[in-house]
Amino acid sequence: MDKFSKNVTSLTSAFQPYAGVFAGACFLVIGLLLLIPSEKTHKAGMAAIPWTICGVVFIVGATYLGDWIYKKVDF
Repeated sequence: MDKFSKNVTSLTSAFQPYAGVFAGACFLVIGLLLLIPSEKTHKAGMAAIPWTICGVVFIVGATYLGDWIYKKVDF
C-alpha cells in the first residue's frame, strides 16, 4: 500500500505544473467559441467556464489531497 500511495503522490505532483497550460488552452477555446456569432456556440462557451475552473482547481488540489490521503492511509 505504501508503494501505491507514493506512486499516486508522484503522479499528482507531475501533473500540477500543467494546470496553467490546461487553463490557458481551455480559455482560448472558450474565447473562440464566444467570438463566433452563433447563439449555440455562445451558450456552449459560457457552459464550459465553470467546468474549466473546476478542472484547474482539481489539478492544483490533487497534490495536496493525495498527500492528505497518503498520511491517512500510511500504516
